[in-house]
Amino acid sequence: MGKNPKLGILTIFDGYNLPFPDNAFEVVTCVDVLEHVEDYERLIGEMLRVSRKGVFLSTPNRRPEYTNRDGSPKNYWHLREWSFEELEKILSRFGRIEWNFINGAYEGPFSLTDKITPDTLALSPMIFK
Repeated sequence: MGKNPKLGILTIFDGYNLPFPDNAFEVVTCVDVLEHVEDYERLIGEMLRVSRKGVFLSTPNRRPEYTNRDGSPKNYWHLREWSFEELEKILSRFGRIEWNFINGAYEGPFSLTDKITPDTLALSPMIFK
Protein backbone atom coordinates (compact mmCIF):
# COMPACT_ATOMS: atom_id res chain seq x y z
CA MET A 1 0.00 0.00 0.00
CA GLY A 2 1.41 3.39 -0.88
CA LYS A 3 3.93 2.12 -3.44
CA ASN A 4 1.27 1.66 -6.14
CA PRO A 5 -0.78 4.86 -6.64
CA LYS A 6 -3.56 2.86 -8.36
CA LEU A 7 -4.10 0.68 -5.28
CA GLY A 8 -6.74 2.36 -3.15
CA ILE A 9 -7.72 -0.44 -0.79
CA LEU A 10 -5.81 -3.50 0.36
CA THR A 11 -7.63 -5.99 2.54
CA ILE A 12 -6.57 -9.42 3.75
CA PHE A 13 -9.23 -12.11 4.15
CA ASP A 14 -9.32 -15.56 5.64
CA GLY A 15 -10.00 -17.63 2.51
CA TYR A 16 -12.08 -20.11 4.48
CA ASN A 17 -14.60 -17.43 5.52
CA LEU A 18 -14.94 -14.76 2.85
CA PRO A 19 -17.08 -11.79 4.02
CA PHE A 20 -19.15 -11.67 0.83
CA PRO A 21 -22.63 -12.93 0.00
CA ASP A 22 -23.23 -15.93 -2.23
CA ASN A 23 -22.61 -15.18 -5.93
CA ALA A 24 -21.02 -11.80 -5.16
CA PHE A 25 -18.46 -12.08 -8.00
CA GLU A 26 -18.67 -13.27 -11.58
CA VAL A 27 -15.38 -15.23 -11.37
CA VAL A 28 -12.92 -15.74 -8.52
CA THR A 29 -9.23 -16.26 -9.31
CA CYS A 30 -6.73 -18.07 -7.14
CA VAL A 31 -3.20 -18.16 -8.57
CA ASP A 32 -0.27 -19.84 -6.80
CA VAL A 33 -2.16 -20.19 -3.52
CA LEU A 34 -3.71 -23.67 -3.41
CA GLU A 35 -0.37 -25.40 -2.83
CA HIS A 36 0.11 -23.36 0.38
CA VAL A 37 -3.30 -24.06 1.97
CA GLU A 38 -3.97 -26.85 4.47
CA ASP A 39 -7.69 -27.33 3.72
CA TYR A 40 -7.70 -26.66 -0.01
CA GLU A 41 -11.12 -28.28 -0.52
CA ARG A 42 -12.69 -25.89 1.99
CA LEU A 43 -11.00 -22.95 0.24
CA ILE A 44 -12.27 -24.05 -3.18
CA GLY A 45 -15.79 -24.49 -1.80
CA GLU A 46 -15.76 -21.01 -0.29
CA MET A 47 -14.50 -19.43 -3.52
CA LEU A 48 -17.23 -21.23 -5.46
CA ARG A 49 -19.81 -19.96 -2.96
CA VAL A 50 -18.98 -16.32 -3.66
CA SER A 51 -18.75 -16.74 -7.44
CA ARG A 52 -21.61 -16.78 -9.94
CA LYS A 53 -19.78 -18.52 -12.77
CA GLY A 54 -16.84 -20.33 -11.22
CA VAL A 55 -13.25 -20.28 -10.02
CA PHE A 56 -10.02 -20.02 -12.04
CA LEU A 57 -7.05 -21.71 -10.36
CA SER A 58 -3.39 -22.02 -11.19
CA THR A 59 -0.99 -24.24 -9.26
CA PRO A 60 2.34 -25.89 -10.05
CA ASN A 61 2.33 -29.19 -11.89
CA ARG A 62 4.11 -31.76 -9.72
CA ARG A 63 7.24 -32.70 -11.69
CA PRO A 64 10.06 -35.05 -10.67
CA GLU A 65 12.77 -32.39 -10.82
CA TYR A 66 10.86 -30.26 -8.27
CA THR A 67 9.92 -33.18 -5.97
CA ASN A 68 11.88 -34.76 -3.12
CA ARG A 69 12.37 -38.53 -2.95
CA ASP A 70 9.65 -38.79 -0.29
CA GLY A 71 7.15 -37.14 -2.67
CA SER A 72 7.13 -33.76 -0.93
CA PRO A 73 7.75 -30.58 -2.95
CA LYS A 74 11.29 -29.20 -2.99
CA ASN A 75 9.76 -25.75 -2.50
CA TYR A 76 9.81 -25.38 1.28
CA TRP A 77 6.66 -23.21 1.30
CA HIS A 78 4.48 -25.67 -0.63
CA LEU A 79 2.47 -28.05 1.51
CA ARG A 80 1.75 -30.17 -1.56
CA GLU A 81 1.76 -30.18 -5.34
CA TRP A 82 -0.45 -32.26 -7.63
CA SER A 83 -0.10 -34.03 -10.94
CA PHE A 84 -2.82 -33.38 -13.51
CA GLU A 85 -4.48 -36.71 -12.71
CA GLU A 86 -4.50 -36.03 -8.97
CA LEU A 87 -5.90 -32.53 -9.30
CA GLU A 88 -8.49 -33.56 -11.87
CA LYS A 89 -9.83 -36.21 -9.47
CA ILE A 90 -10.15 -33.65 -6.67
CA LEU A 91 -11.66 -30.83 -8.74
CA SER A 92 -14.14 -32.98 -10.66
CA ARG A 93 -16.21 -33.22 -7.47
CA PHE A 94 -16.81 -29.45 -7.58
CA GLY A 95 -18.17 -29.05 -11.10
CA ARG A 96 -17.31 -29.04 -14.77
CA ILE A 97 -13.65 -28.24 -15.46
CA GLU A 98 -12.06 -26.51 -18.43
CA TRP A 99 -8.36 -27.29 -18.42
CA ASN A 100 -5.56 -24.92 -19.38
CA PHE A 101 -1.84 -25.56 -19.04
CA ILE A 102 1.23 -23.33 -18.89
CA ASN A 103 4.13 -25.06 -20.60
CA GLY A 104 7.82 -24.37 -21.11
CA ALA A 105 11.12 -24.17 -19.30
CA TYR A 106 11.15 -22.66 -15.80
CA GLU A 107 12.92 -19.57 -17.21
CA GLY A 108 10.45 -19.33 -20.15
CA PRO A 109 9.34 -18.74 -22.77
CA PHE A 110 5.90 -20.17 -22.00
CA SER A 111 3.02 -21.43 -24.08
CA LEU A 112 -0.61 -21.94 -23.14
CA THR A 113 -2.47 -25.05 -24.25
CA ASP A 114 -5.61 -27.01 -23.46
CA LYS A 115 -3.61 -30.27 -23.37
CA ILE A 116 -0.99 -31.30 -20.85
CA THR A 117 2.52 -31.76 -22.27
CA PRO A 118 5.78 -33.18 -20.86
CA ASP A 119 6.95 -29.63 -20.09
CA THR A 120 3.77 -28.44 -18.33
CA LEU A 121 4.76 -26.18 -15.43
CA ALA A 122 1.34 -25.12 -14.15
CA LEU A 123 -2.14 -26.57 -14.05
CA SER A 124 -4.68 -23.80 -14.64
CA PRO A 125 -8.24 -25.12 -14.55
CA MET A 126 -11.48 -23.16 -14.57
CA ILE A 127 -14.11 -24.81 -12.37
CA PHE A 128 -17.64 -23.99 -13.52
CA LYS A 129 -20.53 -24.09 -11.08
